[in-house]
Amino acid sequence: MNAIGSVEVAANEASPDRVAAARARLKTGRNDPCKCGSGRKYKKCCLASDTQLVRDADAIRRTEANTTVNLAPVSPAGAPQVKEPKPRPPLTEAEIRWNAFWDELEAVKSPSVPQMDDLLGKLLESPEGDDWADLLHAFAKHNHPDLPGVFRKIARVIAHTKEAGTAYFYWAAAEEFIRAKRMDLLPEIAAGFCKLNGRAYDADALVHIQDYLLAAHFESEVLQLAECFLRAGREGVASGKLMPHAVAEQSEIIFQLRLGLALRSETTDADASPDSLGDVLRQGIEDEIDVEAARRAALLIARRSPALTWTNADFELVHGDIRKSKKAWQQCLRLYDTLMGVAREAWKNDGFPSGCGFRGLNRLLESIYEDRDRTSKSTKRLNLLDYLVPAGLDERIARSCRGILGLNIARAQLMLEAYEILLRFAERHQLVSSDNAAAVRSELVRLRLLLDN
Repeated sequence: MNAIGSVEVAANEASPDRVAAARARLKTGRNDPCKCGSGRKYKKCCLASDTQLVRDADAIRRTEANTTVNLAPVSPAGAPQVKEPKPRPPLTEAEIRWNAFWDELEAVKSPSVPQMDDLLGKLLESPEGDDWADLLHAFAKHNHPDLPGVFRKIARVIAHTKEAGTAYFYWAAAEEFIRAKRMDLLPEIAAGFCKLNGRAYDADALVHIQDYLLAAHFESEVLQLAECFLRAGREGVASGKLMPHAVAEQSEIIFQLRLGLALRSETTDADASPDSLGDVLRQGIEDEIDVEAARRAALLIARRSPALTWTNADFELVHGDIRKSKKAWQQCLRLYDTLMGVAREAWKNDGFPSGCGFRGLNRLLESIYEDRDRTSKSTKRLNLLDYLVPAGLDERIARSCRGILGLNIARAQLMLEAYEILLRFAERHQLVSSDNAAAVRSELVRLRLLLDN
């Protein structure tokens, strides 16, 4: 259900050797000399191109792994070519000054709070630099006692432009506040990120901030971000700066969160027709979201009473290509209805935000289709509930939550919660045995402890 149309790539554009070399270079410290020999720091030289190469290669891998088409399909298109880095111009006076400040900070192994505040004051007097993300990380590493205050001082002064690296600054702030268990500050970060224009925002930073917000259950803020930068994403795809999947992913988020918020709403107009409510769900994403899928969602939203009975048949996976088979398409819509029912019940019974739940369940299903494509025909599982077993659960989460380097922890947390939601639903409706449920719950607890540590 959450798969993406095929993407054609020239054979030499993302060769395994180039991707492996870029992934290895990404382990270089941002402030270390770039290994290309330019004399610049890595972050000022090849970091952006290496990140883009690995990100595109991972997107292509996900595309090739998925064979079931999403309700928000993407038309096949060529991937943007990876250009060789241009020769770097000489360092500017601002860059030289910032490098001097960094050398000053790094010369002190354990800077005191007054030393850090003094450095911050100097930098804010001439905020032309673009190392604000690294500065925030450095202050967090040295245990600055008022990191939120540092964040706000910087956010008030720096320009919200591409040159200032502001998108990465907000990404860094989200990482540090999550690490410090200050999830309450995430909406403030989202509001700041929305001040960026289409040229200044970064698609990778946007996705990571959305992941942090979803893991912390700030679904309205995620929806606002997706709607705010959808047009910029379209322009990026049109210009070749982004791969086509970027718009599809943001459209999926918009649709799924609108749907989830409507599932928990008590003010939906009962007299509204399914067509008109479906149009509201598709507003601005008409090219990406299927009309029939939106209408089916509207019917379920309007039906406030849940299904009287649920059976294993409701969770049967889709077989075939929904672009070619009407039967497969109807199976897809039926399973989509089931996931909406699970998300709605999670909200009513457990208070779990239905938008986050629905998004997580779709990611769970996406990982299962990818897993199914890896297995032989004789061992394929035919039902979503067949995947409520401890064996292989950690591998599915790890594969579907892979980051540029390591695991995307926030995305993995949302996936774990989706498994928990599905397990509780299956137990309530007696769709799994008590022994199996206990084994799965034990594995989920084990994995959550690993993520938390």
